[in-house]
This record gives sequence, C-alpha cells and structure tokens, in this order.
Amino acid sequence: MDLVIVSLVHQGPEMVYWMAKNIQKYVTGNFVWVVHYNGAEPLDTNKLPSWAWSVPSPIVTYGYTPRIARAVAMCIDYARSRTQFTNVLTMSSGSAFFRPYTVPNEERVQFATYDPLFHPNGLRYHNEPISVSELGRCGPYIEALGHPQKWQFEGFDAHSEIHERIRARGFEWIVGTQWSGQLIPYTPAIQFADDMLSTPLNGPPYAAEEILMSTYSYNYALRKPLPLWHSEAIIQWGPRYMITEYTRVETYRNLCTVFPGMGHLVCKVPDDLTHPVRVFLTV
Repeated sequence: MDLVIVSLVHQGPEMVYWMAKNIQKYVTGNFVWVVHYNGAEPLDTNKLPSWAWSVPSPIVTYGYTPRIARAVAMCIDYARSRTQFTNVLTMSSGSAFFRPYTVPNEERVQFATYDPLFHPNGLRYHNEPISVSELGRCGPYIEALGHPQKWQFEGFDAHSEIHERIRARGFEWIVGTQWSGQLIPYTPAIQFADDMLSTPLNGPPYAAEEILMSTYSYNYALRKPLPLWHSEAIIQWGPRYMITEYTRVETYRNLCTVFPGMGHLVCKVPDDLTHPVRVFLTV
C-alpha cells in the first residue's frame, strides 16, 4: 500500500460518508482510509467503500489532550495490522480535498506550514525546530525569543512520559506544526504509534498531535536524509480557521496553477454538510 489516510471523526456517520465521497472524487492511487469514529450514532460500514476501514474499539477524544494523538496512533497501529504501507497522511474531519491528488509511492515528509506564503510577516516561532536539550523548557525558550504566544509547548513541557520516549529515540529536535495535512513515512509513523500507545491515555492539556508527529518525521528526514515538503493542507487562518466562501477554494485552485507544489487539502470547512463550501467540494 502506498498511502494510509488517517482521519478522526466525532460529528456523526454522515460526516464519514461525506468524506468518503470527497476522497473518492479526488484521490487516485494505491491507498486506504482508516477512520477513528467515535460519534454518538452508529456507523454503517456497509455504506463505505472497500478502501475505508473503521478502527475497532475507538476511544473518546477531547480537544487539547493527548487523546487525539492516541487515536491517531490507534489508526496507524490498525493499518499496520492489516497491510504494509509507505506513508501516512493525516486528514481531519474539518479538511477536504479540493483538487486531484495522486498518492506518492515513495517516502515523503510533509508538514511545513504555508504561513510564509499567505502571511509573510506573521511567522510563528513554534514552527522552528527546538533542541531536545530544551525538553521541559520549550515554553520559556519560545518566550525568551520574544514571542508571547507559547502555543502548545507549555502543555508539552509537562508530558514527561513522551519526553522519555523522545530521548530514548535519540532525537535531536522538537518541531511543531498544524496537524491535518502531514505526510509521514512508515518508520516514524510506527515509532510515534508505538510510543503513544505505551504512554498513559490521559496527560497534560495540549494538542499533542500538533507537536509529536512532526517531531518524529522531522528527525527521520534529517537522518535519512529526505527533503522537507509543505503540508498537504492549506489552512485558512481567519476567524475560527473557517472557510465560509467557496470562492476562496476557487482562489486556491487558481494559485495551484502558478504554484504546483501547493497542497491538495483545504482546512477548515464547516461541519454543516449542506454548506455551500461542502457542496462545492463534491459537485
């Protein structure tokens, strides 16, 4: 298998069915989609294509806790139990493909943000690699650089169990980024999954998925070495990170003709499946 797409869905079964249609419309190649579904209503897997797999025994997830990273690890572990694969692509339920995507068949590391393109004067310090020597002190390190927003690193500083795993791996750097749209080769994906599944389910309050996966893939890329590519998800950094007009998607499609290296996912789109943006992405 060339690619495993991993998604966490909590809204309801209709969101899963919609995402399957979106993936089917835009994605070609040798891939499977692994879903961690923990909505209140039952999911009818008979309504899903053969390449869509649902993780058994899902956990309850909450934002800004390590539970989301744990659920992602469960998806990766489940994929490993059923197939061999080259890369993992993370895709949130708030993301959607907006242009044709042929899955890569070679190892790729993708997580770099598009902020420099859309906001050249708004670079965030948390996107820069931080030495492992700062483990437990990343928040103060960023603050010392003159940035008041320490992002997720204050919570990460208290996650001592994962610090032990990172040190044991011999990693040199910590790097954070957006979660959706990362592409991670098999080896660092499995390392991440094994380490998350061997730590306590609950932990300090922070979005672990926005630091850990990129940290594992970044250190792998440096050792291999592999080039670093931008994320597959273009995030709208407006109010609540929401794309409310389908014309913005059209703008991104036009930009892709000029910058062909841009991503294939947009984020974040409204949960309402009848919203014009969602409709535009499936017609």
